[in-house]
Amino acid sequence: MQMFEKEMLAEVEQHLDEYKKLTQFKWTTPLSKKCRQDDDLEFGLRCQVSEQQLLNMQTSSDDVAFHPKHVYDFDMYLNELLTRAHTMNDAFQTQMEDIFRACKGCTFERGPIKTHERCKLKAQVDYKNEVFPKSAHVIDVLRCQVTFVDIRHLMQGLDYFTDSVLSSQYRDKFKVVRVKNGFEEYSRQDQDNDHDHSNSNSNSNSSEKKTKLPNIPREYKDVKMNILFIKEKASIVCEVHTKRILFYEISRQELFLMDSSKIIDTLSFDVQLQIASFNPKDVANLMLYFPNEFCRSQFILSFRNSNGGNFASQMANNSSVTFGYANALLHSGDFLPRELVQSQLRQTDNDGGYPLMQALWKQTSVACMKLFIPSDPDMARTVWNALDNDHYSCINFAVRNTNVSLASILALLQENIRDEKRWQTFVQTPETFVCFAYESIYQCVEKFRDFFFFTWKNSKV
Repeated sequence: MQMFEKEMLAEVEQHLDEYKKLTQFKWTTPLSKKCRQDDDLEFGLRCQVSEQQLLNMQTSSDDVAFHPKHVYDFDMYLNELLTRAHTMNDAFQTQMEDIFRACKGCTFERGPIKTHERCKLKAQVDYKNEVFPKSAHVIDVLRCQVTFVDIRHLMQGLDYFTDSVLSSQYRDKFKVVRVKNGFEEYSRQDQDNDHDHSNSNSNSNSSEKKTKLPNIPREYKDVKMNILFIKEKASIVCEVHTKRILFYEISRQELFLMDSSKIIDTLSFDVQLQIASFNPKDVANLMLYFPNEFCRSQFILSFRNSNGGNFASQMANNSSVTFGYANALLHSGDFLPRELVQSQLRQTDNDGGYPLMQALWKQTSVACMKLFIPSDPDMARTVWNALDNDHYSCINFAVRNTNVSLASILALLQENIRDEKRWQTFVQTPETFVCFAYESIYQCVEKFRDFFFFTWKNSKV
């Protein structure tokens, strides 16, 4: 974490007073270290039956597999909590955004509502030793995030939020019930940091000046606040997450490198690439941290899937692909040799299909489809006019794409298939392998016949 410590130290030196205030930040009144969704006796989400009543149900039941306490806690109570969360989320996010809109140097982000599965897992694992109902301890079903540009703005933002919540405008709507200040532990100790402020030309006998700085974190820290939000005689505990963007990004990158270094010892790059499964974020991370591994990867160079598809074909057949990373990976020459990519774009799978055919079917934009067109004009013409073993043409694949408008796809097709007789042959070619429940290719294209022939005739040379 050397980079993190270096950046942290530099910013602490720049904003020393604000950092000291940050390590000492607490709420205006003492708060409990724990809070629950049913702590608010007036408007909180309370159980409708007691724990003892549920135990009595179990003992009186003939079904030994019936556990009413478990069912009520993780299904009934939790579902009521999630229903309340979905009802109140928009109002909570809107008012939080209104508060931070006037706060300088920050970016507000709405958080997604926690899913039932995640809430249940958290209640059963993190709060397994807590009192019934354990689901009441899940206090981040509703959450938002506020990211600040530096420590100074982070501290100012916390002060501003404090003043806002205590103001007459919001005091009846919000109540802070818990604060988790990750910087607080660093207010208890000081460390001596020797900094040489002397000029290189100064007398060798001059003493070094020493600046005593507060202890600084060696890993990512932030400030989380749990807020009781009250609306129309109902309340829910939510979470407001405040953080410093640079520290978060550096920490995340360094943790990724550390984790990757551990994983690489047991999982080869090829395995990691397969696990990534063309997910933009995962592949981009591999491109960022292991750029030289792509050109050596046997998964890319020689592996073929069960249908005989090479790497380019598998990529073309995956709708998760996005243009940004795919264009850099396939065509920049920084990751894969251009000759290798072009070679794979010319190869067919066991069904006689080219990567372009798969791209026309599965990709989510015309720009992504074009990445799989061979750069050689003659080869591109061959691919555009090819039929696979089941007599499928590029048209057959393209009109089944549900991610891109048919008009856009037809415009791409007519731009590259310029022989009217061949176009008509493709349109009317029967499909011999799969019987689709959709309209025939001919019927789909007929819908756009006027569009197609108008643009085709106008583009003829």
